[in-house]
Amino acid sequence: AGLPAVPAVLVIQRDPLFVAGAGSFVDDMLAMVGARNVAAEIGAAWPRTSLEWLIAAAPEVIVDSSRDPTPPAEFWSAWPSIPAVEQGRTVAARSGITLPGPWLDRSIEKLLEAIRPEVAASLACESDDAPGTVGARAAR
Repeated sequence: AGLPAVPAVLVIQRDPLFVAGAGSFVDDMLAMVGARNVAAEIGAAWPRTSLEWLIAAAPEVIVDSSRDPTPPAEFWSAWPSIPAVEQGRTVAARSGITLPGPWLDRSIEKLLEAIRPEVAASLACESDDAPGTVGARAAR
């Protein structure tokens, strides 16, 4: 609350580049954790876009849920002008993060850790470690 929204993008697939856009439940989850989904401007829920677009969008965080075996930090390092790459904020996320279902709370926690690590750490410390809380899962 009161913090500026962090420009971020969730990559579903690298080649061709697909991202989570406006109207998707992932867009809603990004907003819940304090991100501004840079792909929302495209106007589709699951748009195919280009690396040129991503570079111009300048996200500060890239959450990469692609199944590509190359680690996100290694893959995205080819484009150091992207703020997320420059700041070391390219984060791997399991592909299930884009699937609605019973583990949605874990997906939101993963996004919170990527977008607002200081808030996620604070919640983990303040938690009473009851089942279903950030602190309880962080201990696993």
